[in-house]
Amino acid sequence: VIDHERDNHITSNHIIYSVLEKILKQSAGFESIKDKLKCELQGKEYEIFNDQSLKRVL
Repeated sequence: VIDHERDNHITSNHIIYSVLEKILKQSAGFESIKDKLKCELQGKEYEIFNDQSLKRVL
């Protein structure tokens, strides 16, 4: 059984993370927030660094 909705969710998260990764690689704190971003990619606002946040894109 193929769960297309789940696959689409995973694909969306992968795309979001890829974009965030490209942006954040330019930031000195990228490595320290990488794991937190992975945990936050399930739908909430993303606390990036300091007091900045990136709103959910989907």
